[in-house]
Amino acid sequence: MKLRQNVFVYGTLKRGFYNYDAVLARQPDAAFVAEGVTTERFPLFVDHYKIPYLVHRAGEGRRVSGELFAVGPEGLAALDALEGVDEGRYARREVDVDVGESSKRAWLYSINDAPLAGRELLPAYTAAIHAAYTPPGGGRDPALFRPWGGYEP
Repeated sequence: MKLRQNVFVYGTLKRGFYNYDAVLARQPDAAFVAEGVTTERFPLFVDHYKIPYLVHRAGEGRRVSGELFAVGPEGLAALDALEGVDEGRYARREVDVDVGESSKRAWLYSINDAPLAGRELLPAYTAAIHAAYTPPGGGRDPALFRPWGGYEP
């Protein structure tokens, strides 16, 4: 039996969103566990193309809502590849997630830094926000790409 690990997703990997359908739903070793919220506060925002970014600055921003999944080694490798962990795009870090009356330790993908001044920090990446998401290959203008990893006019 392969050991599963908890992964907390807060953006396009949530059920019914683009990367859930493209990646997570295709992992035979992945299973939804529960909805949850980070125990700590983190800055979560979206860029010009409604791509969500969680900055790993614990104590700033808001508690972030999302979904907890249990994944095996293959699922974790697929998520690491999607998030560009080996290239340094995102880092996989452990956080505590409140699920009902208990707390669970889970992996979370976050970026190291981004300019936060003037940004709306969100408690959740919602279906309404995701409706305006531009997927890869969907017409993202490379001239809008910024050094921190997102797109801005």
